[in-house]
Amino acid sequence: AATTALIYYHEHCRIVDREAVEQLQFSQESAQSTASDRDLLNAALFYLHINELKRASQTVMNVIESNSSNLNAIAIKGWIYLAAPKPEYIEKGLQIFDSVLNESEGGNSKHLEALLGRSAYYEMNKSYSVAIEVITEVTISYKDFIPGNIIKAKLHIINAEWDLVIETVQKALDEDPFNIEAIRIYIFYYLSREKDHELLMEKFEELTNAFEEQESRNAEAFYSYSKLFARICSRDVDVLKRCLEYIEKACSLRPENCTYTCELAYQRCLVDDYNDGFLTYQKAATYDETNMEPLYGMIYCRILQGKIEDAQQQIELVNEISEGQEKTA
Repeated sequence: AATTALIYYHEHCRIVDREAVEQLQFSQESAQSTASDRDLLNAALFYLHINELKRASQTVMNVIESNSSNLNAIAIKGWIYLAAPKPEYIEKGLQIFDSVLNESEGGNSKHLEALLGRSAYYEMNKSYSVAIEVITEVTISYKDFIPGNIIKAKLHIINAEWDLVIETVQKALDEDPFNIEAIRIYIFYYLSREKDHELLMEKFEELTNAFEEQESRNAEAFYSYSKLFARICSRDVDVLKRCLEYIEKACSLRPENCTYTCELAYQRCLVDDYNDGFLTYQKAATYDETNMEPLYGMIYCRILQGKIEDAQQQIELVNEISEGQEKTA
């Protein structure tokens, strides 16, 4: 699984080291014949998480063919079906989870992955109360499994059961005070429901500490959290200051990422710094010439600055690029 992940990340670098990729691919092929079931299942899970469902299915079937009673492999097969785009595949996923949980057929009624799969199925079908019932089984059977309470809290949010949201997320924080997902839910609650600024900023301080403790190198987490809070904070100056800190951290970890740099530019506009916003959008445009978002952002800045003629010139440029893309399509 580690080799599989290394190949994937090498192939997604800005400059791909082909020699390293070839060496890793050779190593992967050599190891496949001696790989344990656990190694293969970890590789299948990795393929599932990067949405390479065909390769995930092929890998997990290698395990099932050698051991048809491997419940972990069968449960992963259920997750692969659940991730498929066709409704009939999703229904098949539920059937697989039910078979894993059926003790009369050699299953285990408390199998963690199968229970999580059942809950996810009912959530996908908007049967939120049933999903909560299933995930409650998980939190009872696996008291130390913190993600169970996180999933449950999110389902309570969908049902607008806010007292239960806080009760559930607090259980997660009692187990792990640095759980960034639990703190995020708390912040979401204070931004959307409670409007207690002092407690809100205390939670942001906890989140900053949790990032340092748990996810100090996770650029995507800094980006996604920053983007969410910036959108729902009603331009609260203190919150935007924190959001800017997080997105700047993401950009420092991934300095040539167009998406992150565009978000930094947008947030600078949220604090009325349109000049820096424009310059940051310009920088983003150099990172990915095929991405139109920086150009749209530059137009947005010029309009808000009252520089209408500059905005019109940018619009003409966008139109020319669009026409060129249509001709080459």
